[in-house]
Amino acid sequence: MLGSRSISTAPARLPTRQLDSRVLRLTGRIDSQSSDGWTDFRVGGLCSVRVILYLTFVTIRRTSLPKIVDHDVERERLAAAACRTIARVGLDGATLRAIADEAQCSTAPLMHYFGDKNQLMIHALRQASRQTGLRMLDVHGREKGRSALRGMAAEGLPLDKLRQDEWRVWLCFWGQSVAGVDLVAEQIQRYTGWRRLFAAVFLQTQADGDLARNVDVETEAELLVAFIDGIGIQAIFEPKRFRKRRQLELLDAHLDRLFPRD
Repeated sequence: MLGSRSISTAPARLPTRQLDSRVLRLTGRIDSQSSDGWTDFRVGGLCSVRVILYLTFVTIRRTSLPKIVDHDVERERLAAAACRTIARVGLDGATLRAIADEAQCSTAPLMHYFGDKNQLMIHALRQASRQTGLRMLDVHGREKGRSALRGMAAEGLPLDKLRQDEWRVWLCFWGQSVAGVDLVAEQIQRYTGWRRLFAAVFLQTQADGDLARNVDVETEAELLVAFIDGIGIQAIFEPKRFRKRRQLELLDAHLDRLFPRD
């Protein structure tokens, strides 16, 4: 019982985006919608109070909660954008503005997460190397012996656009690495990781009896990394000559020295 007090039934003017369809169905109706995004909403009695309170709560809930950002994920997303930009336009063309455009953001997040362009470039190189390494590890976890070595080496060859882009990033940094200590360290880390991983597979294959005991696993690991580098560079410069099929044929020929096929 509300007594003699009356509640105005004049339409309330509220942002259209705030109106919840469930509230409209249960308690009111839309009188008119204007082109500026506001709606005249008319209800009567106590329902109008409830609707206004509800819409106020919805507005506060939608606007007051901060956006939750996983900083590691965002950092990797920005580094991936840098990799794509470098692969497309080279280091000189990969300005902060160009990378920001690729990442669909301003340059402010780039400076926030990396401090300066040099650190962003190092992180981009690191990410390109890490992605290749993770794919190699995935093959290593699923395969053994020759199959593992072939699959891991294939992940390091420019067989598709993803791997071709990774190679373009590496090649762009090679010239810079000669004068940059940080970049040299990144390149050494990539090669060291590859050699150790291949050596471990060669050693396990030897222990399983599928590789001759007199094979020097360290030497073979170095040779396989050198093979990937040699074919990879040529495939980037002569893609029509070194298509995917040809690269894999050469890889099989290299492995046939150690694992003769029937």
